[in-house]
Amino acid sequence: MAAALVSATAMASDIFYAACALSGAAFGILGWVGYQLEVRKHFTLPLFSVPYYFISMNLALLLGLIKCLREPRPWSGIRPCVNRTRRH
Repeated sequence: MAAALVSATAMASDIFYAACALSGAAFGILGWVGYQLEVRKHFTLPLFSVPYYFISMNLALLLGLIKCLREPRPWSGIRPCVNRTRRH
């Protein structure tokens, strides 16, 4: 989302990309206001909470992906199941 906002801002001389940049900035501001309302006022409004949750879930996904890619083999502690006998 941040890369799309940066690239739309860079190409903002075209009216379409300027509208994309403005809508992306407005979405980010709505998410920030939603965060502030939840943390400081302890209530939510759908207009602000939906962008906040969308941005926070995308951020959590990005951080999880970075963590997964940094670990060499996260599955190395799991023992394979071989020599297991079946009982019928």
